[in-house]
Amino acid sequence: MDLVFDDHPAGANEEIAYAPLRVRRRHSLRHQLDLNDVANSVLRIIYDTSSLEGQMARRPVVFTSFTPDICAALNWKQPNYPVFLASQCGSIAAHLECDRAEHDNVHDYRLWSLDAAVEFSKMNNLLGVILDAGLLARVPSLIQGVKDYGLLVGTFGLSEDIERLPSSAGSEANGVDAVLHDGVLTYFNHGKRGMQGI
Repeated sequence: MDLVFDDHPAGANEEIAYAPLRVRRRHSLRHQLDLNDVANSVLRIIYDTSSLEGQMARRPVVFTSFTPDICAALNWKQPNYPVFLASQCGSIAAHLECDRAEHDNVHDYRLWSLDAAVEFSKMNNLLGVILDAGLLARVPSLIQGVKDYGLLVGTFGLSEDIERLPSSAGSEANGVDAVLHDGVLTYFNHGKRGMQGI
């Protein structure tokens, strides 16, 4: 990760994958780093490499993960970088690769239920949730429902589903706040009503 930061001075969306215990057991993974060790290592690299050359400011970094526990650990261990819980809310999206489409986290109630994902994110002071665009396109009222809890709403998924969603950059303040597409997180800045890529 530190080599990537040295070569690319722009901001970054860091998706952190951490296999839960049931997945480690199911796949007979014997050597697994402790969750706190993983969070500490990631944060150490980010802090050591995120200073912009010759400036005091840090590059913009956003953490996302489909693993709720790593989201909580990253958020509680530092105050500078936003953390989003990513969730498909129990649906298996057709656009995901085969290994992720079969991913075992769908049995985690915090990823199975939108209510549980929102409650977990709020309890752990996360900035928001990133949800599958297909779900939000089918039920757009969910966007405002999540925002009513004081969380930002991001989305990922197929281009055609993302294009059907209102964004907060437009005239609709009840649209999505961020879009993760092709590895780029675009955040819609409420104050300037513009976009900022990370």
